[in-house]
Order: sequence, then structure tokens, then C-alpha cells
Amino acid sequence: GLIPALTTNGVQWAVAAMTPTEERRQQVDFSIPYLKDSAALISLKEVALENLQTLNPTHVLGVQLGTTHENNARKQLDSEILLRSYPRVQEMVQDLRLKRISGLIVGESEAKKIVHLNSQLCYALLPWSDDKAIALPKNSPWLSRVNKAIETLAQDGSLAQLIQRWNVDPHSGDESFSNKKFHF
Repeated sequence: GLIPALTTNGVQWAVAAMTPTEERRQQVDFSIPYLKDSAALISLKEVALENLQTLNPTHVLGVQLGTTHENNARKQLDSEILLRSYPRVQEMVQDLRLKRISGLIVGESEAKKIVHLNSQLCYALLPWSDDKAIALPKNSPWLSRVNKAIETLAQDGSLAQLIQRWNVDPHSGDESFSNKKFHF
């Protein structure tokens, strides 16, 4: 995992869809948030689970093991809704397509990509979201530089362009910022 790699000096920082939680903050430092990502419920179009009220005890939902989506689903959903934890998102998508589960919960940015690649799927937003940040080893000398870079990207609009290109519209083809150099 990413946190063990950070705590054993295997990597200098982890730029991933990682949510800073209190438990994680005990092991690593986090940058300022660079993204707020809503949770999404993916289902087959033929079933189209539109919101939490459409769920009932016959539904089984997939969640990725050890994620904040798994934790939030356990807190937010009725205890009668069965959650099945998976090590990888690809396995959840496969089980959904094979109708072994009724839906799966991931971040909105990931849901958009999954639905784009699987035309028989659709998604609905759930009423919770998480901040995403860059994780670094405790007391990393890079933290202030990473925060400054995020602030600069946010101020000049590049962060919004990056989010649009990589998290929202993976096929935008916008090259306007691809040659920009960032110095840390």
C-alpha cells in the first residue's frame, strides 16, 4: 500500500485519490486538499439505482476494501444493505456486470471513467464527499513546496484544467497546460 511505502522511505510522496483521515494523519502528512470528490453509486442501466432511497435489503453493494468509501458506506447506509468489500475496483465492476452485486460505490471521478468505458452502467451521486490530498512521509521537507504548488495551480486555473482533463473528462484532448513546467 501507499502508506507503508511512505513510512519506510520507499517513496517521497503519493499523488493518488487519497483522503486525509485522522488515522492516516498519524502515519503520514498530507498536503492541502486539491480535489473534493463526491461518492457515486454505479449500477446497471436496467436497474438504475438513483439514490439511497432506491436501496432495499435485497441489494448487495461493492466497496473497495480499506477506503473511505467503505467506511462512509458502513456509516451512512441502512444496516440491512449488505456491503461486500473488494481488493480492487475492477473486480467490483466485473461482479456488477455479471449481476453478482447490485451496485458499487466509488468516487465520482472514478465513476465517470468506469461508466464511460462500460455503456451498460450508470451512476448517481451520493450525499457525501471527501477531500483528496497528496500524502508525504512525516516531517517531509517537500510539504511546504507541494502546498505552494497546489496553491499556484489553483490560482492560475491549471488545477481546474488538470481536474477536467484527468478526473472528469478523460478524452478532452486539451493540451493547453501539458508543456507547463512546475518547479518545487
